[in-house]
Amino acid sequence: MVTVALPCGLYATFFDSEPLAQRDVRPNYGRETDYGLGWTRKLGSYVVDASATYLNVDPLTVLPRGDVLQLSERVTQNFSFNKKNAITPYLWLRQAMPMRGSTPVGGSFIHTGAGFTHAFDKRVSASLAMEAVHDSGAFGYRPGYIGRIIASANWNRNYEVNIQFPQVTFTDPLSHTKDGRGPELTFGLGFSFSPGH
Repeated sequence: MVTVALPCGLYATFFDSEPLAQRDVRPNYGRETDYGLGWTRKLGSYVVDASATYLNVDPLTVLPRGDVLQLSERVTQNFSFNKKNAITPYLWLRQAMPMRGSTPVGGSFIHTGAGFTHAFDKRVSASLAMEAVHDSGAFGYRPGYIGRIIASANWNRNYEVNIQFPQVTFTDPLSHTKDGRGPELTFGLGFSFSPGH
């Protein structure tokens, strides 16, 4: 994932993923390219983030069939224990809507969680987040609750460039959805650029 953030709070994102298994499934929601625009602002001890993302799913050349528009609103509060440790509880709402017709099925996700960050020095930190997600039944799955753990190492090359590597995410249903979903482990790389910071 690549993020470019401006000092005014506006940002743009690009995300690409490739499945390691079941690559012949069509449409394949493990293979997608996403384009997003968002805005973030600090209000007191809270950070408010709103964005819109176009999910271009496999096959990537057929627009807008199978594609999804996702709206996102997130509120985070930061608690710093000292210069090295902070915890950030958050509430995050996502709405997924098909770009054409009723395929895939739209729905909403409500994320409740918290992240913990430890800074080793000015350039290296590690973060761990745990969340519970209520899935209303988007993308044809059955409604249920999903648990997720996200861990990453963060490398600040300078004040403008940040690299997140590795990024490791473990996802597992907390309720019996009976739709084939099970434990899932994903790996990723993130890159963010903030000119003027």
